[in-house]
Amino acid sequence: MKHSLTYYIIKTVLQLKGIKKDFSKDPIDYLKVRKGDIHHPKGTFYKQKNITSFQILNSKITEIKTLDAPDKIVLFLHGGAFISGPAEHHWEVLKTIVKKGKVNA
Repeated sequence: MKHSLTYYIIKTVLQLKGIKKDFSKDPIDYLKVRKGDIHHPKGTFYKQKNITSFQILNSKITEIKTLDAPDKIVLFLHGGAFISGPAEHHWEVLKTIVKKGKVNA
C-alpha cells in the first residue's frame, strides 16, 4: 500500500520531536506525549468571562459562563483522540461558539 504525503509529514514530525517510539508502546504513555500539547487560553475574552476548571475522574473540565445566556449551555468535546489537546484552535472555536451563540460552554 502506498502511503500519503500526510503520512510522511506526520512520521517526520514525530521523529523530529523524538516521540515516534512512544506511539509504538503498548499502552501509549499519553502523559509524556501530551506534555507539550496542552494549550491554556489567553487573551481578554477569557479574562472577561467567569472560567472555572474542575476534575471528573481523570478528565479536566473547563466551564465558561457568560451573563448573556444563563439558561443555555453547550458541551464542547474537542477532537484529537485520547492524547491530543486542547490545542489553541479548540479554544478559538469555543470562543466563537460562546460569542455567536450567546451560550455558556
